[in-house]
Amino acid sequence: YKRQGEPPRAALDALLVGLEDEDARVRRTALTVLLEHAFIHADALRPDLARIAAVLADEELEVRSAAAACLGRFGPEILPVVQPYLEAEAPRTRAAAVLALQAIDRPSPDVLRRIEAASEDASLEVRLSVAMYVAAKGGDVAAVLPLAREGLASDGRMERQYALGIVWMGGAEVAEAAPWIEPLLDADEAETRVLAAAALRRLGRETERSRRVLAEALEDPDHAGHGLAENLVRQLEAEGEE
Repeated sequence: YKRQGEPPRAALDALLVGLEDEDARVRRTALTVLLEHAFIHADALRPDLARIAAVLADEELEVRSAAAACLGRFGPEILPVVQPYLEAEAPRTRAAAVLALQAIDRPSPDVLRRIEAASEDASLEVRLSVAMYVAAKGGDVAAVLPLAREGLASDGRMERQYALGIVWMGGAEVAEAAPWIEPLLDADEAETRVLAAAALRRLGRETERSRRVLAEALEDPDHAGHGLAENLVRQLEAEGEE
C-alpha cells in the first residue's frame, strides 16, 4: 500500500544505490533528487539516513556537500548518524559532517554545541567552516579575521573559499583584507577567482584585474565560474539598490 503522492520504494532504492556509483556525477545527481524528496517525503527516507550520512566520507567535495545539504533537511534528528563522521580521521569528512549540522534550519542546543566544539578542530578547513557559519548568523567577522587571513594564504581550495565567504560577509568593515585577497585572482580554480573578485568589489576595493575576472566569467556561459559570478553580481546589485 502506498499513500497518494508517496514515491515508489523502488525509486528511492534506486537513488540510494546511486550513492555508491563509481561516477561522482551520478552520486551527486542522486543526492540532488533525494534532497527534493526530503522536502515532501521525509518520512519515507528517514530509515535511510545512515546510508546518506555515509556519503559524508566521499572523496569528491561536491558529493560531500550535497550529502550535507540533504541530511540537514531532516533537522536535529540526524545527529546520531552524523556523530561518527564528526570524529572521523579525515579532516574533509569532519568538515562535511559539520556542514550537515550547519544546514539544519532550526538546530537544537545539542547540535549547536557540536558546531561550537568544531571551532577547536585541528583542521583549518573545519575551523573556517564554523567561523563562516557564525559570521552568517550575525557574529563578529572582525573577531575571526585572523583565521580568515590564514585561510586565504592556504593552498586548500575549501580553506580559501570559506575564508572568502567570511570576508564577503564582513564587507567594507573588513576592507583591510583586500591585500590578502588579491593573489587569489590568479588561483587555479575558477570559483576561487570569481569569489575573490566579487569579495573585492563588496569591500569597495575593486581593481582592474578583479573587474576583468568577473567580466570573463559573466560573458562566457561555459566558464566554470559563470553561474557563481551571476549569483554574486545579482547580490551586489541588489545591495546597491537598497
